[in-house]
Amino acid sequence: MPVVSRIGFAVLVLALAAVRGSPVEAASGSTSPAGKRQPASRAFFSPTGVDIVFTSDRSKNADIWLLAADAMEPVNLTRHPFNDTRPEWSPDGRRIVFVSDRGGNGDVFVMNADGTALAQLTTDKDHDFAPTWSPDGKTIAFLSWRAEAGDTARANHVYMMNADGASQRRVIAAQLGVPFEVVDADPGLSFSPDGTRLVFTRFSGGEEGCAIVVAGVDGGEERVVVNESGRSETGVALLGPVDLAPRFSPDGQWIAFACDDRAGTATIQVVKADGAQRRVVVPKGQNYDPRWSPDGKWLIYSAGKYPERDVRAVEVQSGEVVPLITGKSVDQHGGWRP
Repeated sequence: MPVVSRIGFAVLVLALAAVRGSPVEAASGSTSPAGKRQPASRAFFSPTGVDIVFTSDRSKNADIWLLAADAMEPVNLTRHPFNDTRPEWSPDGRRIVFVSDRGGNGDVFVMNADGTALAQLTTDKDHDFAPTWSPDGKTIAFLSWRAEAGDTARANHVYMMNADGASQRRVIAAQLGVPFEVVDADPGLSFSPDGTRLVFTRFSGGEEGCAIVVAGVDGGEERVVVNESGRSETGVALLGPVDLAPRFSPDGQWIAFACDDRAGTATIQVVKADGAQRRVVVPKGQNYDPRWSPDGKWLIYSAGKYPERDVRAVEVQSGEVVPLITGKSVDQHGGWRP
């Protein structure tokens, strides 16, 4: 049975506090007169003191699970025989958007934080995936393989829709078909904190190969932030690194992403939104799907090889790692409740 790791975080907080001189009591949360633990304040975010939603196959197929901050065992929110993956909290923490293949291909669904009020938002015959909320919670952006007039290949096009699934429309067209060997990885998509820009991975021909791109939500003003070269002459196989799952930091100044070197190592990295100061935060192993903490000081991410994968947290400045969800199962796509 997979277990949840809460051990060692107090030691880490003490060590970080010693370096920074920050108040340890505030960092680890407060205690009421009755002894009931209280949530840590946002000024001193605790990676183990917030609800975590994640994907796990501990039920023999992929489901969406919730680990409450005060619980030692998670709860299955979807309990479906097909695969439910890649959950993301709404900005108000009341709903969860995710992808499910229960209709025969990838579609976008939404539900309340307790698993109730399930609704299917997309029903296209092609895959819809990587959904992400706008900062105001009114819009959901997602990637889709839908074909429209003029398309020559399947590709990760960017679509938008209202939070209830209405008004689905393409806003950014991909330039090239998706390499099949990276389809199962998450190319990623996220809004900037002000809701005016999107960041995503683009696969294209020529010297650019794989790139992290920032663009306006209407597809305008595209700018390459990270550029990886190395596409084969066929335009299908990527020979160089693949950068996946880029996400803006809460202040919009940084972008976190996973860099797969195509040789067995995938690192968690950060880069300034203008492309400067790129650096590695988690240097070894196979690490994917980074997401920021509300205060921008931590990243939650997936680590390990199949058939076992864990959810971990890393303090961006120091590189200290905290295990959050571990066990003999594939636990991934973790996200802290806002």
